[in-house]
Amino acid sequence: MADYEVKTADISRITGVPEKTVRKILREHEDRFTCREIGRVRIYTGGAIEMVMDLAGGGAGGEPEEAATGAQRSAGGNDAGGGEDVAHETHAAHAPQPDRHLLGEMSAAIKTMQEMCATQHLQIERLKRALEEEQARTSETLQHLHDKTETLERILREQQEESRLTREWIKYFDEWTDEQSLPLLAKLRRALDTGKR
Repeated sequence: MADYEVKTADISRITGVPEKTVRKILREHEDRFTCREIGRVRIYTGGAIEMVMDLAGGGAGGEPEEAATGAQRSAGGNDAGGGEDVAHETHAAHAPQPDRHLLGEMSAAIKTMQEMCATQHLQIERLKRALEEEQARTSETLQHLHDKTETLERILREQQEESRLTREWIKYFDEWTDEQSLPLLAKLRRALDTGKR
């Protein structure tokens, strides 16, 4: 019973006790019931149903004292012992009975909600694992791209250095070729000019 919550009208409908009587019981035994308030409405735990049934000894039609008095009056001239027997029979006949069908529906609804919650929990866990795996793959891909980028940058730097060395060598070779192609007189003149400097 404690797995769900009920209002005063729900307690009355399930137990068969008039709502007025239920309110009186809840008010007189307030310290025995656990509830929470939403605005001006009080919501009780499912355990309140059994407690109200235990406290409502007079049945659906009235209070315990009223039922006992009515039973004794209907006994006419019976003695005290006979009056108590009639009152007991009246109590047994009119004692509040729970709505078995409604209780069954509520129990089935609670079970369904629990199964739905369990299913949703499993789905959330699966999604969480899938997300973690995707994040791990993404991180691995990014690291691979980073490493590849560094490799390409290193290769580019090496190629640029090789190009620079190649240009210098070509320049030197061109100068040397030009030097070798000069006539002997021009070579001597250039050597003299260089010596004067």
